[in-house]
Formats: sequence, C-alpha cells, structure tokens
Amino acid sequence: GAAAVVARPDGPNGWRLAGYAQRAAGGAVTEADLRRRLEATLPYAMIPAELLVLDALPLLGNGKVDRAALPEIRAEATGTARVGPRTDTERLIAEVWAELLDRPDIGVEDDFFALGGHSLTALRVISRLRDRLAAPLTLRTFFEARTIARLARKLEETR
Repeated sequence: GAAAVVARPDGPNGWRLAGYAQRAAGGAVTEADLRRRLEATLPYAMIPAELLVLDALPLLGNGKVDRAALPEIRAEATGTARVGPRTDTERLIAEVWAELLDRPDIGVEDDFFALGGHSLTALRVISRLRDRLAAPLTLRTFFEARTIARLARKLEETR
C-alpha cells in the first residue's frame, strides 16, 4: 500500500520522523506489525519514531500524498500500559531519558527510538549515564538494549 514519512519538529530534540501507511484492503496490519517489518529491513536511524496505519492517506488533486493533512502522532498515544522504574538504575535512566526526550512519563519497556530518540540524543544519554554511574557504556550496547529495563540490566551486569 501507499506510505509516507514526514519530519516533524520535536522541541529540543530537533526533528523526529513520523511514518504513515495505508492499510491494504481487508488488511489488519498494526503499527507494531509495521515497526517489526521496518526493523527487519532498515537501519534504526531510518525507522520513524512514530507510526500510524490509516484506512486512506490524504491525497492532493494530482494524486500525491497531502503531507500537510497527515494527522499529528505522539508516541505516548499508543495506548500501551506503562511500567514505571523499579530499581535505582532504572530510575536514573528514566530521569535522563525524560530530560533529554522531554517526556515525563516513560515506561521501562518503552523503546528509546520509538519515543523519538535518535543517535545524537543517544550519545547525550550515554554521556550523562557514564558521568552519573561511572559505568562503561557504548553506543552499540545502547542500540542493543533500547529499553530502560534492558539497559539497566546491561549496566548492572558490567558493575
């Protein structure tokens, strides 16, 4: 089906990618299905932070997607229940993420990149966590453990 990606302003983080896909006739694809397909084929930096599947994409008279008419998406509108931080390490990571992503309510199972984070923000997170925890943390580890829960486990394993 048809698809579109647009860059949206994201406050102090610069820009975030928002992706839209048109549901195929009779299809029951969800945003989670779409994210899994994209993760299997694209580098993380190219995957939109937010995804929305629509019954039809808004079109201009010439048949092209009307990007201005695409609805605003916010990652926290996905309806998934949030699990709050349970350990001191999870609380510290959540504080850093909330500050740098400008999002007060982050769950420990939320994906950093799905919340609008990108590689430059990830580098800032790594720098702050290294300062506060004196723990070795690499960008590779961060990309492999993209939730607070997984990152906390990795950091606790290295100490």
